[in-house]
Amino acid sequence: MDSPVYSPQTWGEGDARAGTLLFGGVNKSKYNGTLYTLPIVDSPDGLRRAYRVNVTGLSIDETSISAKNFPTQAVFDSSLPYTYVPVSIARNIFSEFGITEIPTSGQISVPCNSTSRNTTMTFQFGAAQFKLSIGLFIHTESLFGQADHDKEMCYFGVVANTDAYDADSTVLGSNFLQQVYTVYDMGNHEISLAERDWDSIGDEILEITTGKNAVPGATSEEDDTEKSLGSHIGEGTGLRLSLAIFVVWALFCW
Repeated sequence: MDSPVYSPQTWGEGDARAGTLLFGGVNKSKYNGTLYTLPIVDSPDGLRRAYRVNVTGLSIDETSISAKNFPTQAVFDSSLPYTYVPVSIARNIFSEFGITEIPTSGQISVPCNSTSRNTTMTFQFGAAQFKLSIGLFIHTESLFGQADHDKEMCYFGVVANTDAYDADSTVLGSNFLQQVYTVYDMGNHEISLAERDWDSIGDEILEITTGKNAVPGATSEEDDTEKSLGSHIGEGTGLRLSLAIFVVWALFCW
Protein backbone atom coordinates (compact mmCIF):
# COMPACT_ATOMS: atom_id res chain seq x y z
CA MET A 1 0.00 0.00 0.00
CA ASP A 2 1.29 3.45 -0.84
CA SER A 3 1.88 6.01 1.86
CA PRO A 4 -1.33 7.84 2.86
CA VAL A 5 0.62 11.10 2.70
CA TYR A 6 2.52 10.92 -0.58
CA SER A 7 0.10 10.04 -3.31
CA PRO A 8 1.77 9.05 -6.60
CA GLN A 9 -0.76 11.28 -8.34
CA THR A 10 0.87 14.41 -6.97
CA TRP A 11 4.23 13.69 -5.38
CA GLY A 12 7.47 12.10 -6.47
CA GLU A 13 9.94 10.11 -4.41
CA GLY A 14 12.01 13.21 -3.75
CA ASP A 15 9.19 14.72 -1.68
CA ALA A 16 9.12 11.92 0.91
CA ARG A 17 11.66 13.60 3.20
CA ALA A 18 11.84 12.94 6.89
CA GLY A 19 11.34 15.66 9.46
CA THR A 20 13.38 16.45 12.56
CA LEU A 21 12.73 16.80 16.27
CA LEU A 22 14.23 19.92 17.86
CA PHE A 23 14.25 20.71 21.58
CA GLY A 24 14.60 24.25 22.90
CA GLY A 25 14.81 26.14 19.62
CA VAL A 26 13.12 27.24 16.40
CA ASN A 27 14.76 26.52 13.04
CA LYS A 28 13.74 29.51 10.93
CA SER A 29 15.14 27.97 7.76
CA LYS A 30 12.56 25.18 7.88
CA TYR A 31 9.46 27.29 7.33
CA ASN A 32 8.20 29.98 4.98
CA GLY A 33 6.22 33.11 5.77
CA THR A 34 4.67 33.89 9.13
CA LEU A 35 4.91 31.65 12.20
CA TYR A 36 1.46 32.12 13.76
CA THR A 37 0.91 31.50 17.48
CA LEU A 38 -2.44 30.06 18.60
CA PRO A 39 -3.66 29.52 22.17
CA ILE A 40 -4.31 25.98 23.36
CA VAL A 41 -8.00 25.77 24.24
CA ASP A 42 -9.55 23.79 27.08
CA SER A 43 -10.65 20.22 26.42
CA PRO A 44 -14.33 19.34 26.74
CA ASP A 45 -15.43 18.19 30.19
CA GLY A 46 -14.33 14.68 31.00
CA LEU A 47 -11.50 14.55 28.46
CA ARG A 48 -7.79 14.81 29.22
CA ARG A 49 -5.92 17.98 28.39
CA ALA A 50 -4.51 17.87 24.87
CA TYR A 51 -2.97 20.09 22.21
CA ARG A 52 -6.17 21.72 20.98
CA VAL A 53 -6.67 24.87 18.93
CA ASN A 54 -9.67 26.31 17.12
CA VAL A 55 -10.13 25.64 13.41
CA THR A 56 -12.07 28.56 11.99
CA GLY A 57 -12.67 27.38 8.45
CA LEU A 58 -12.10 24.73 5.80
CA SER A 59 -12.50 24.85 2.03
CA ILE A 60 -12.04 22.74 -1.09
CA ASP A 61 -10.53 24.95 -3.79
CA GLU A 62 -12.65 28.11 -3.50
CA THR A 63 -15.68 26.39 -1.99
CA SER A 64 -15.95 27.01 1.76
CA ILE A 65 -17.46 24.43 4.06
CA SER A 66 -20.57 25.84 5.77
CA ALA A 67 -19.61 28.49 8.32
CA LYS A 68 -22.12 27.12 10.85
CA ASN A 69 -19.73 24.20 11.42
CA PHE A 70 -16.98 26.50 12.72
CA PRO A 71 -15.13 27.18 14.85
CA THR A 72 -14.39 23.63 15.93
CA GLN A 73 -11.65 22.36 18.17
CA ALA A 74 -8.75 20.52 16.58
CA VAL A 75 -6.51 18.06 18.41
CA PHE A 76 -2.94 17.47 17.21
CA ASP A 77 -2.19 13.73 17.22
CA SER A 78 0.84 12.45 15.30
CA SER A 79 0.04 8.85 16.29
CA LEU A 80 -2.85 8.79 13.81
CA PRO A 81 -2.14 8.63 10.06
CA TYR A 82 -5.40 10.33 9.02
CA THR A 83 -7.33 13.52 9.75
CA TYR A 84 -10.73 13.16 11.42
CA VAL A 85 -13.49 15.78 11.19
CA PRO A 86 -17.01 16.00 12.68
CA VAL A 87 -19.66 14.16 10.67
CA SER A 88 -21.35 17.41 9.61
CA ILE A 89 -18.07 18.69 8.13
CA ALA A 90 -17.25 15.31 6.58
CA ARG A 91 -20.62 15.30 4.83
CA ASN A 92 -19.88 18.66 3.20
CA ILE A 93 -16.36 17.63 2.20
CA PHE A 94 -17.48 14.33 0.70
CA SER A 95 -20.26 16.02 -1.23
CA GLU A 96 -17.59 17.89 -3.18
CA PHE A 97 -16.60 14.47 -4.57
CA GLY A 98 -20.18 13.38 -5.23
CA ILE A 99 -20.26 11.08 -2.18
CA THR A 100 -23.45 11.14 -0.14
CA GLU A 101 -23.04 8.11 2.14
CA ILE A 102 -20.68 8.43 5.13
CA PRO A 103 -19.18 5.18 6.45
CA THR A 104 -19.61 4.48 10.16
CA SER A 105 -15.88 3.77 10.47
CA GLY A 106 -12.70 3.82 8.42
CA GLN A 107 -11.75 5.52 5.20
CA ILE A 108 -14.01 6.12 2.26
CA SER A 109 -13.05 5.09 -1.25
CA VAL A 110 -13.02 7.76 -3.96
CA PRO A 111 -12.58 7.50 -7.72
CA CYS A 112 -8.88 7.80 -8.52
CA ASN A 113 -9.69 10.39 -11.18
CA SER A 114 -12.04 12.37 -8.92
CA THR A 115 -9.59 15.21 -8.37
CA SER A 116 -6.82 16.90 -10.28
CA ARG A 117 -3.36 17.67 -8.92
CA ASN A 118 -4.47 21.32 -8.70
CA THR A 119 -7.30 20.63 -6.24
CA THR A 120 -6.52 22.05 -2.80
CA MET A 121 -7.84 21.77 0.73
CA THR A 122 -7.35 24.87 2.90
CA PHE A 123 -7.31 24.71 6.70
CA GLN A 124 -7.85 28.04 8.47
CA PHE A 125 -6.79 28.89 12.02
CA GLY A 126 -7.75 32.55 12.32
CA ALA A 127 -5.20 34.50 10.28
CA ALA A 128 -3.18 31.34 9.58
CA GLN A 129 -4.18 29.45 6.43
CA PHE A 130 -2.64 26.30 4.97
CA LYS A 131 -3.51 25.43 1.39
CA LEU A 132 -2.54 21.79 0.79
CA SER A 133 -2.80 19.58 -2.26
CA ILE A 134 -5.71 17.16 -2.02
CA GLY A 135 -3.26 14.45 -3.12
CA LEU A 136 -1.69 14.60 0.34
CA PHE A 137 -4.94 13.18 1.71
CA ILE A 138 -5.48 10.44 -0.89
CA HIS A 139 -3.56 7.19 -1.00
CA THR A 140 -3.65 4.54 -3.68
CA GLU A 141 -3.75 0.78 -3.26
CA SER A 142 -2.84 -1.38 -6.23
CA LEU A 143 -5.00 -4.40 -6.98
CA PHE A 144 -4.19 -7.13 -9.47
CA GLY A 145 -6.87 -7.60 -12.09
CA GLN A 146 -7.77 -10.86 -13.77
CA ALA A 147 -6.49 -9.66 -17.14
CA ASP A 148 -2.94 -9.09 -15.86
CA HIS A 149 -3.63 -5.38 -15.58
CA ASP A 150 -3.03 -3.54 -12.35
CA LYS A 151 -6.08 -1.83 -10.94
CA GLU A 152 -6.06 0.90 -8.35
CA MET A 153 -8.35 1.87 -5.50
CA CYS A 154 -8.05 5.30 -3.94
CA TYR A 155 -8.92 6.16 -0.35
CA PHE A 156 -9.50 9.53 1.26
CA GLY A 157 -7.39 10.26 4.35
CA VAL A 158 -10.02 12.61 5.80
CA VAL A 159 -12.35 10.51 7.91
CA ALA A 160 -15.64 11.20 9.72
CA ASN A 161 -15.11 11.43 13.48
CA THR A 162 -17.55 9.00 15.07
CA ASP A 163 -15.95 9.05 18.51
CA ALA A 164 -18.87 9.15 20.91
CA TYR A 165 -16.83 11.06 23.51
CA ASP A 166 -15.44 13.79 21.25
CA ALA A 167 -17.46 13.72 18.03
CA ASP A 168 -17.51 17.50 17.66
CA SER A 169 -13.71 17.81 17.42
CA THR A 170 -11.30 17.58 14.52
CA VAL A 171 -8.20 15.41 14.92
CA LEU A 172 -5.24 16.51 12.82
CA GLY A 173 -3.20 13.39 12.16
CA SER A 174 0.19 12.96 10.53
CA ASN A 175 -1.10 13.50 6.98
CA PHE A 176 -1.69 17.12 8.01
CA LEU A 177 1.02 17.62 10.63
CA GLN A 178 3.99 16.69 8.52
CA GLN A 179 3.03 19.35 5.99
CA VAL A 180 3.45 22.21 8.47
CA TYR A 181 6.16 23.49 10.79
CA THR A 182 4.86 23.11 14.34
CA VAL A 183 6.11 24.60 17.60
CA TYR A 184 4.72 23.34 20.90
CA ASP A 185 5.17 25.84 23.75
CA MET A 186 4.08 23.99 26.87
CA GLY A 187 5.10 26.79 29.21
CA ASN A 188 2.67 29.30 27.66
CA HIS A 189 0.07 26.77 26.49
CA GLU A 190 0.47 27.81 22.85
CA ILE A 191 1.09 26.23 19.47
CA SER A 192 2.75 28.02 16.56
CA LEU A 193 2.24 26.98 12.94
CA ALA A 194 3.89 27.94 9.66
CA GLU A 195 4.19 26.67 6.10
CA ARG A 196 6.90 24.03 5.86
CA ASP A 197 9.86 24.85 3.58
CA TRP A 198 10.42 21.72 1.52
CA ASP A 199 13.53 23.11 -0.18
CA SER A 200 15.50 24.07 2.93
CA ILE A 201 18.96 22.52 3.25
CA GLY A 202 20.51 24.73 5.95
CA ASP A 203 19.77 25.67 9.53
CA GLU A 204 19.03 28.93 11.34
CA ILE A 205 18.27 27.93 14.90
CA LEU A 206 17.08 30.45 17.47
CA GLU A 207 16.71 29.64 21.15
CA ILE A 208 13.29 29.50 22.78
CA THR A 209 13.31 31.55 25.97
CA THR A 210 11.02 31.47 28.99
CA GLY A 211 8.06 33.61 29.96
CA LYS A 212 5.63 35.39 27.62
CA ASN A 213 6.54 35.63 23.92
CA ALA A 214 9.06 32.82 24.32
CA VAL A 215 8.97 31.57 20.71
CA PRO A 216 11.29 33.73 18.58
CA GLY A 217 9.90 35.24 15.39
CA ALA A 218 6.31 34.13 16.05
CA THR A 219 3.27 36.34 15.52
CA SER A 220 0.47 36.29 18.07
CA GLU A 221 -3.13 36.19 16.91
CA GLU A 222 -3.98 38.62 19.72
CA ASP A 223 -1.64 41.51 18.94
CA ASP A 224 -0.43 40.50 15.45
CA THR A 225 3.07 41.67 16.33
CA GLU A 226 6.26 39.74 15.87
CA LYS A 227 7.75 38.34 19.04
CA SER A 228 11.33 38.53 20.25
CA LEU A 229 13.94 37.52 17.70
CA GLY A 230 15.61 35.29 20.28
CA SER A 231 19.28 34.38 20.22
CA HIS A 232 21.27 32.19 17.88
CA ILE A 233 22.39 28.77 19.05
CA GLY A 234 25.88 28.43 17.63
CA GLU A 235 27.41 25.20 16.43
CA GLY A 236 28.95 23.34 19.33
CA THR A 237 27.14 25.40 21.94
CA GLY A 238 24.38 22.83 22.32
CA LEU A 239 20.71 23.26 23.08
CA ARG A 240 19.31 24.17 26.46
CA LEU A 241 16.73 21.51 26.92
CA SER A 242 13.60 22.65 28.68
CA LEU A 243 11.02 20.30 30.15
CA ALA A 244 8.41 23.01 29.70
CA ILE A 245 9.01 24.04 26.09
CA PHE A 246 9.84 21.98 23.05
CA VAL A 247 9.56 22.10 19.29
CA VAL A 248 8.39 19.41 16.91
CA TRP A 249 8.82 19.89 13.17
CA ALA A 250 6.98 17.61 10.76
CA LEU A 251 6.91 14.89 13.45
CA PHE A 252 6.94 11.54 11.71
CA CYS A 253 6.89 10.36 8.09
CA TRP A 254 4.80 7.31 7.45
